[in-house]
Amino acid sequence: VHVAALMAAADARFGRIDVLMVDPAGAGGAGPGDPPSHELLRETVRMQLLGLWNCVREAGARMLPRGAGTVIVVTSAPGRGDDPFFPPAHRATAAVEERQAHAMLFT
Repeated sequence: VHVAALMAAADARFGRIDVLMVDPAGAGGAGPGDPPSHELLRETVRMQLLGLWNCVREAGARMLPRGAGTVIVVTSAPGRGDDPFFPPAHRATAAVEERQAHAMLFT
């Protein structure tokens, strides 16, 4: 996976990873009220949820043994409520991102 290689390269170059800031944005697709295609939904989940998972998992694997490190996850406001101006796939994954970040704090 590319994320593992990226974290290994950062770890090698800088000696350790102290901070990870993840902003899993960039997908979500169509306009308001426009149901996403299955392909768009899959791509949104892949980028926003699996991308977040992979980044936190790889950085966390380097931070946990040291007992130190900071992870910052940036999500978007549409995940906290129904905002008709954002596509449904974006709103759904933004809501999950926030819960996923909290759940991963203790893994």
